[in-house]
Order: sequence, then C-alpha cells, then structure tokens
Amino acid sequence: MPAVISTVFFILYWIISFIGEKYAADGQVPVWEGMWLASIVLLPIGIFLTRKATLDASLLDVDSWIKFLPEDFRIQTAQGL
Repeated sequence: MPAVISTVFFILYWIISFIGEKYAADGQVPVWEGMWLASIVLLPIGIFLTRKATLDASLLDVDSWIKFLPEDFRIQTAQGL
C-alpha cells in the first residue's frame, strides 16, 4: 500500500509540475510561480501527513479529520444542536 500511495503522489506532483511549466511557458504566471506550483500545492498535504506520522495517528479516524476543519464547517451532532 505505501508503494501505491507514493506512486499516486509522484504522478500528482508530476502533473501539477507539468501544468505549472506550461503556464509559465505561456506567460500566464510568473516563471518562479510555475516552477514552484507543485511544491506549494502539495506542501499542506505533506505537513499533514508528516504530523500524522509523528503522532502515529490513524488516517482513517474520522474524529481526527474533524479537528482540522474550521468550526463553521464541522458537522453538528445531535447533542450539539
């Protein structure tokens, strides 16, 4: 499973990098922004996964996902209404 996940992230990084290069070559975005686009997009995901790994937390635990959502977007439980 880790090999599949890392392959998916590699393909995602490659696609975003290719899009950034294309936008930079067309002049739609500055060159530095086009080259750093993939890193900027994937940085929050990397921080999140690193934090999960250091805390040895489960990625499939719904309660841990809800904590990262702003309070306005959290699903209200029957007790909270």
